[in-house]
Amino acid sequence: MEKTLTTLPLTLTGADIIQGIGLIEGSMTLSLEQMIVDEEIYNHCMRMHQGIDVCQEKDYFQDIKEVAQGGHFLKQKSTRKAFRSQEFYNSKLIPGDSYDSWAEAGSKDIYHYAHEKVEKILSEEPISPVDSNTEKLVREIIEEAGAKL
Repeated sequence: MEKTLTTLPLTLTGADIIQGIGLIEGSMTLSLEQMIVDEEIYNHCMRMHQGIDVCQEKDYFQDIKEVAQGGHFLKQKSTRKAFRSQEFYNSKLIPGDSYDSWAEAGSKDIYHYAHEKVEKILSEEPISPVDSNTEKLVREIIEEAGAKL
């Protein structure tokens, strides 16, 4: 909860940097699982920052009138279209199963899923954000600077 309360104002104001990703215990410990959880918190906060699209195309008042009290919207084309839109944030970390499915699968908490993701990331080959030509150039510059020292 604290992580969300410190992340939300930063995302809503458009901050360029969010500090403390993965840090716990008063910023004395770095947790890879917490980094994954913090990413999920950030994604939720960014979805909130994007707001709600209230364009004419998404004016559902006619659907509300047609369905009326006690009905459901599952047969409405607009519901299917809206559900497939970016209006809803679908967690990349937590499965959206029912409570019964979650309980049958072992009642795993968010840190269990984060740990699984950390294990998967660590088992894969590292991905360099720098292309090989740039990396080669940087190594040459470092070697040249080292030779001059």
